[in-house]
Amino acid sequence: MDNIAITGLGCITSLGADKDKVFDNLIKGKNGIKPIQSFDVSAYAGKQGGEVKDLTSTPDAINTTCPQYERAAWLLLKATREAIDDASLILNQQNPFRIALSTGTTLGGMVNGENYYRALHQNDKKIHPNQIISASQYAPNDFVMSELGLRGMSLVTSTACSASSHAIGYALELLQSNLADVVLAGGFDPMSELTFSGFSILRSVTQDKIRPFDKNRSGLVLGEGAGMLVLERESEARQRGARIYALLAGYGSSSDAYHTTAPHKEGLGAARAMRMALNEAKLNLTQVDYINAHGTATPANDIAETRAIKNVFGEQAYRIPISSIKSMIGHTLGAAGAIEAVATVLTVYNNVIPPTINYSMPDPACDLDYVPNQSREIEVQAALSNSFGFGGNNAVLAFVKPDLS
Repeated sequence: MDNIAITGLGCITSLGADKDKVFDNLIKGKNGIKPIQSFDVSAYAGKQGGEVKDLTSTPDAINTTCPQYERAAWLLLKATREAIDDASLILNQQNPFRIALSTGTTLGGMVNGENYYRALHQNDKKIHPNQIISASQYAPNDFVMSELGLRGMSLVTSTACSASSHAIGYALELLQSNLADVVLAGGFDPMSELTFSGFSILRSVTQDKIRPFDKNRSGLVLGEGAGMLVLERESEARQRGARIYALLAGYGSSSDAYHTTAPHKEGLGAARAMRMALNEAKLNLTQVDYINAHGTATPANDIAETRAIKNVFGEQAYRIPISSIKSMIGHTLGAAGAIEAVATVLTVYNNVIPPTINYSMPDPACDLDYVPNQSREIEVQAALSNSFGFGGNNAVLAFVKPDLS
């Protein structure tokens, strides 16, 4: 079976409007968390987030015939266009029926839904007739397919915080099954007051810095953004002379069936997903050089993830560098898996690991190597990227250097 290659990357977060700027700032340990500006946070305990500041300043975020689409669609379009350009993929030379779009999201166009609700209750007569339609989870996909003239499959996955990792895993399966020649796979989520209020009610949002795996961690900080990968079969990528960042070698998926919001205390579902990804990638435990952690900085998640890694890797767990980029950009919900996949692929490609910032007090229950505060140059032949969502929806992706296959 042909390997699946990653030939293009796109990313936009609070640390930058393109993949290179985002990754450079991640490696430098920059903090993208700032006071929230997009809505009034005076009623909430937490008041900070990872907001994208320069979306409208980018030239490719202007040309549209669909003005009713909102922030989520723009985030997705921005990352998708960058990934296509990065892959040197000329769309009008491709069969549009064989290019698929597979995305993950928690909110979809819900910000438009919020705006629609406010306008409705203010008796606003200028509501665009398509505004409520563009509030759906699938609407940003429709927008991007239309803007780019694509006619292949359009798939949207919504499994909370693991959504876009599942979307990338489905892309692997589409290509392996010869149901597409190219898959644009990733995810997106905007900053939303609805989500912010919900996490505040759950008391999951910290008023402190976000501190994954630190003894003094007290919760997450929300962010927004989008990540996109161009995937194609390795033989076809090489035939057209494409640059190959890495191979997507394995995908694991599982469910805890344990609790609505809390992970299984021993991380059993997470461990199953990691084993599945390792098995498909044909990786042994000694070959994994890095793990991008889900690392939300909630007390329960970080312990469960640490236990899951130990369950899978045993004593090998103590030698593997593990980091959480959520410490720098916040938790981007359905976009997290895609953004972190982009970061993990660039880690494999560049042999440098982003740090976990704000780490100051080791937790005896989280006693692995979390790459505290400083990036680390190391040869990375293979890496895992973990995404674990509400309801126990787990997804793990395995990336390897092309020559490792």
